[in-house]
Amino acid sequence: MANLLLDPFIKLKVEEICGEMPSDLWLDIAWESLNKLVGYELDFDSKTDIRSGNGKDIIYLTKRPVKEITEIKINNRDRVISEFEIYEGIGIRNKLGCFDVGIGKCFPISKMGSYTETDCVEITYNAGYDETDFPNDLIFAACFIIQAKKQSSSDAGTLKSYKISDISYTWKSQEELNVSIENYVRDYRAMWWLK
Repeated sequence: MANLLLDPFIKLKVEEICGEMPSDLWLDIAWESLNKLVGYELDFDSKTDIRSGNGKDIIYLTKRPVKEITEIKINNRDRVISEFEIYEGIGIRNKLGCFDVGIGKCFPISKMGSYTETDCVEITYNAGYDETDFPNDLIFAACFIIQAKKQSSSDAGTLKSYKISDISYTWKSQEELNVSIENYVRDYRAMWWLK
């Protein structure tokens, strides 16, 4: 997994935002944290997903954004890639569409171009970011992660409350720090299972 934050162009952006050039160690820490927060590896790579059909004409993939479909097999049979299209960078859609057929509760509803739940769909695709299209939101999130980790390593940055009488301290948890990053990474998070 290539750390895009180490790219010279992106490093300059990080330096502008942070006010100083973070070490490669801090950039590695931020990169690992970003990947965990969004739920997938952010760098450009080829991936193969094996998914079950969902009764719809869209299959959501685990790596984002999808840039190219290289191979599709349904039930171990090769399919023509031109029958499919990339759906909003997060999945593939069957171009035949999805049409309900049948009426009432007595008739089964079939969908043309959809994937039945017994279908085994194997998709090989290219997805992720490279140094030219890495989102600024994720760069801001990386800078926030670096600053939060630096502050938390000094303990003063995670102090949530302090009580003078009977001396009481409360420190912020990692979850509370992650909530601060939520606005930056929300749109990039892997939530294909909700759709």
